[in-house]
Amino acid sequence: MKEKIKNLKELINAHDNIALFAHIRPDGDSIGSLFALDILLKHLGKNSKILSKDSVPEIYRFLPDCDRIYSIKDFKKDLYDIIIVVDVSDLDRLGFKADFDEKAQIICIDHHHTNRGNWDLSFINPKKAATCLILYDIISEGFVEFLDEDIAMCLLTGIITDTGGFKYRNTNSEVFKAVSDLVKTGVDYNDLMNALYASYPSRKFDLLKRSFSHAKRDGCVMYTYLTMEDFKKCNALQEDTDGIVNMFTSYRETDIRFIFIETDTDFQKISVRSKNIDISPIATEFGGGGHKNAAGFSMRGDFKTNFAKAKEFILNYAEKHIK
Repeated sequence: MKEKIKNLKELINAHDNIALFAHIRPDGDSIGSLFALDILLKHLGKNSKILSKDSVPEIYRFLPDCDRIYSIKDFKKDLYDIIIVVDVSDLDRLGFKADFDEKAQIICIDHHHTNRGNWDLSFINPKKAATCLILYDIISEGFVEFLDEDIAMCLLTGIITDTGGFKYRNTNSEVFKAVSDLVKTGVDYNDLMNALYASYPSRKFDLLKRSFSHAKRDGCVMYTYLTMEDFKKCNALQEDTDGIVNMFTSYRETDIRFIFIETDTDFQKISVRSKNIDISPIATEFGGGGHKNAAGFSMRGDFKTNFAKAKEFILNYAEKHIK
């Protein structure tokens, strides 16, 4: 780790123009990583730019630096010496064809065990609860003098959301130590938690009600779905689905939960959660990825056909793996 951080510092010191990317439909961990890294690079006097296929979800727009995210249409590959991708296991997850300059150094910071990328420099640790936790280690080890309240707030956002507000199995003493250190920078922890978990728009509540109305349980599997018609009736956005699948984790009779979301005509996004068993093979089967207890994938084609196919596979998987 120390040698890699040394290499990272040398690369950053030698170059000025740096592009930052995260995965499509960015969550709290990817957003927090992007913003924290961008603020750090600004402290170092670098010309960094965040580029994304999708905009910042409304729930994270309280974060510092949130107005510094640009469309990938603004990306000009010959301008950047370094490309840094965060919370990304594969360049396909960027949501566009990654046509980077062949001379650019590509750096990856990620915690997905499915990461198989061919990076020039990488900080990959699947044992970490969040990519923001890896970035916290990097900053603490190599750039601690720049760790301020703004960076800390961004890192905390990623750590808190990727541990489900400290409810997931990936929550451990390392997580709490990092949180303690970051809060010491001056972050108002109560305000941050309220921003993340007590500031939902009413349209999300309406969407949540519809997801519960569609919910069914089959043995130890609970599932639901949302259609484009549901979004229309609730005047809701796709980003309003963030966290809904976690609302189904409190039922003792279930181990696997999934939500099947129609995001566009002939395109669906599926999020899967579990309490105990490894569900990442489910996502891998359909070309997705994720973690042991939280994974996801997408499908193209007819909604009803794909829903039936995904449900059948997940139910069969549960029957084989849950005693």
